[in-house]
Amino acid sequence: MKTGEEKNKKKSGNASKIVGSLVAGAAVGLAAGILLAPDKGKNTRAKLMKDAEDRTDKLKDKANDGMELIADKK
Repeated sequence: MKTGEEKNKKKSGNASKIVGSLVAGAAVGLAAGILLAPDKGKNTRAKLMKDAEDRTDKLKDKANDGMELIADKK
């Protein structure tokens, strides 16, 4: 039978995998945006920066929500 500490470590490991997957997905989306953008370079860079900031904010919110969820289950 697993102890509470072992279960918490497993949950933390799963949360890390989820956050890593989200970061990888954001990076792929950003790369696709760069490659497929039909706009001028300056405009494209401005749009990408705004998009990256928005995605970063959303990712931080989701990561915080996930960490709160894990903390609540301890």
